[in-house]
Amino acid sequence: MDKDVCTNENDRYWFDRLQEWKASGLGLDRWCRENSHRFYQARYYKRKFERKSAPSVRIFTEVEEDKPLGGKLVVQVGEVRIEVEKGFDPLLLRDVIMILRGVLC
Repeated sequence: MDKDVCTNENDRYWFDRLQEWKASGLGLDRWCRENSHRFYQARYYKRKFERKSAPSVRIFTEVEEDKPLGGKLVVQVGEVRIEVEKGFDPLLLRDVIMILRGVLC
């Protein structure tokens, strides 16, 4: 995270708290309990800063249909291959891809 994502006093406060959390080596929930902070509030700011600092990159690739996949879509991110079936949860897929891209901790 970069401090450039801070736009107001609350942002600066939480940016500093999240730096303390990272330095502690604890899980966010435990750190919040030990430091009297609300977990959901800390998680909100963590995600807010990650979204603001994440590069906005669009990658397009040619889709080749060499053989039918039986209603499946194959998504490959680096060396990781994900098979997505009809009726999948798009929010879950987005979260998995963000994790694979190293956006989430």
